[in-house]
Amino acid sequence: MWSHGNISWKAKYFLTFIDDSSRKTFFYTMKTKFGVFDKLKVFNSLVEYQTRKNMKVIRCDGGGEYNFKNFNTFCKEMAL
Repeated sequence: MWSHGNISWKAKYFLTFIDDSSRKTFFYTMKTKFGVFDKLKVFNSLVEYQTRKNMKVIRCDGGGEYNFKNFNTFCKEMAL
């Protein structure tokens, strides 16, 4: 997660997901950083639709965006 106060467009944050298998990078813009979990769910749906496979591993920079109850429940449901 990165932010910069002098961005001229409305999105203040961006989020990237990188698929280790295909090396494709997915880029999402956000007005606040509170939408990270929602973007993860969108990305997960996209991966499942395109590859017919489930995500197996999620790596993050430890910024705290994924440290909450809903994320833990999501991981248990996905068997991550």
